[in-house]
Amino acid sequence: MNQYTPIVNSSKFPELNRKITEEEYEELVDYAIEIGVENGFIQEGDTASESFIPEFDGKGV
Repeated sequence: MNQYTPIVNSSKFPELNRKITEEEYEELVDYAIEIGVENGFIQEGDTASESFIPEFDGKGV
C-alpha cells in the first residue's frame, strides 16, 4: 500500500488520484496487527520513490 500509485484515468476520481498519507498507512498497519495479520509486509516510507513506479500503459495485459 505504501507504494500505491494511481492508475490510468484515476484523474476522474480525485479521492483515488493521490498517494496515501503516512497517517493512513500507519492506521492500516496498526489495524492489520490488531486483527492478527501475521505474515504481512510492512514497508518503510522512503522506499516508495518514483524509480519503483512502473509504466501503467496497459501493454502486456
